[in-house]
Amino acid sequence: MYLVVVAVVVGSVAVMYQVCERTSAGQAFRAIREDEVLAQTLGIDTTRYKLLAFALSSGFAGLAGGLYAYYVQLVSPVVASAATTSLVIGMVVFGGLGTLWGPVLGALLLYGLYEGLRFVGVVYNLVAVGFVIMVFVIFFPRGLAGLGRSA
Repeated sequence: MYLVVVAVVVGSVAVMYQVCERTSAGQAFRAIREDEVLAQTLGIDTTRYKLLAFALSSGFAGLAGGLYAYYVQLVSPVVASAATTSLVIGMVVFGGLGTLWGPVLGALLLYGLYEGLRFVGVVYNLVAVGFVIMVFVIFFPRGLAGLGRSA
């Protein structure tokens, strides 16, 4: 069963990568991200592409939630606490917005930090992770991926 889940996730990520990098939809996504008014002026149907982006990202969020619920064997509002949500957002910011591998690297490192500081207590753990996120937002707004680009 584990291999089936891995195959579904890898296939989904491959489809998303193809859509975002190799089709006109990916170019439209980047144009809308940079300047929506200019993209609309150039003839890009921004409403359609924003709806497509919403549908794709919602599908991935649903896939992730379904896989997590299957793994934990529990569906509860407690699972999506403010701490968990902020940790996920922090992973993306820490890794770098607008890149494919930045959030993956951010998730690995920030979750490693989160688990590594588990022994200091939940409150101090969250404070330390929050501090790291805050430092990256202030001093490295492009995240770890931005450090790699500027070097």
